[in-house]
Amino acid sequence: MAFLRTHSFLVCLPLKAGVWVLALVAAMCGGGGAAGSWLEVSMLKSHPIPVQDQVSLVFQAVVFSILVILSVFGLLCTLTKSLTAALIYSRLLVIHLIFTVLSLAFTMYSTFRPQDKDVVTACIDGSRDEFPIEFCQKGWSTVTVLPLALFTAVLFNQFYAIVIARSYVENLDITLASRFSRSLSPDFVKNDPALNNLAYGPRIV
Repeated sequence: MAFLRTHSFLVCLPLKAGVWVLALVAAMCGGGGAAGSWLEVSMLKSHPIPVQDQVSLVFQAVVFSILVILSVFGLLCTLTKSLTAALIYSRLLVIHLIFTVLSLAFTMYSTFRPQDKDVVTACIDGSRDEFPIEFCQKGWSTVTVLPLALFTAVLFNQFYAIVIARSYVENLDITLASRFSRSLSPDFVKNDPALNNLAYGPRIV
């Protein structure tokens, strides 16, 4: 993804706006995913599932939660206009994308792998509520589709966010370099007494 660059967000908007919008979308997706995942984690005592599924569920909740924190950091980067902060944010997005892909893979395996009926029956534990029943059963259901849909949205959003964030870093770098080069121009030095004395020596009247 290092070779992907763009000069604008959605063709006409500035890169800074793109970083802000994509971070906000990621925060909402991550918040929804984290809330749902931790809710399912809280059900494990009354509706136990196999250990590997529990690990996958906790990992999913952690990944969504970290996404929220990372997104808030991205929003702050657009306010501070710090090159260092923007660079760190762009790199953290890449790292988090890797964990997102891993979590999606674990979640898909946990959702669709075969499971004994006895395990499902023990998980449901006589409950007649639709939510725990769908939580305990494998295959397609509202409970299983929502995290997969959120993961898909996060992947597309995060991939574009990486492109925008890296382009934003490059844009900030060019802007700062341009300002620095202008600050060293002869006209600027002559107009600044301190720099003028440093460059040409103090004037003797």
